[in-house]
Amino acid sequence: MLLAPFRSGALKSSFQGFPDGRVVVTGPTYTDEIRFGPSTDPAALVQTDGAALWIRKRPGRYHFVVIDGTFLRYAGKEIWTSSERASHEGDFGQ
Repeated sequence: MLLAPFRSGALKSSFQGFPDGRVVVTGPTYTDEIRFGPSTDPAALVQTDGAALWIRKRPGRYHFVVIDGTFLRYAGKEIWTSSERASHEGDFGQ
């Protein structure tokens, strides 16, 4: 059973899937980006070798979770690295 808080009025969010394996959910104050599988194209905004990635984007602040990876880069900037495959959660500013 899934329990969720009751909301009065319509839920204001949207969902979009992309061929590169990412899913984007946009809500009133955030955007969630979920990636399944690595994204290592040097031209990509987000790069990771992880099995999965979740990023919550809020104005000026990003929260992320990398699962079974060794790095995360955003806009060419190294956000997180590990010498061994690991799962990691953290924040960074934009």
